[in-house]
Amino acid sequence: MELGNQIKKYRSELQISQEQLADRIYVSRQTISNWENEKSYPEDRRPEAQGSGSGSKGRGFPSESRGR
Repeated sequence: MELGNQIKKYRSELQISQEQLADRIYVSRQTISNWENEKSYPEDRRPEAQGSGSGSKGRGFPSESRGR
């Protein structure tokens, strides 16, 4: 499943709008729309993901357990 579809599915399961999701993860509603339409992709900004040397980066989308 593509990332945009995963985000839409996540929002649908939580029954929240793009704006509500954006508020929860501190981005704009337009950013959520761009992610869902695959016009742009989230960056992983966690310190451990920066310069870890592993060569792999996560998608940066928060897990369901955060912030609950």
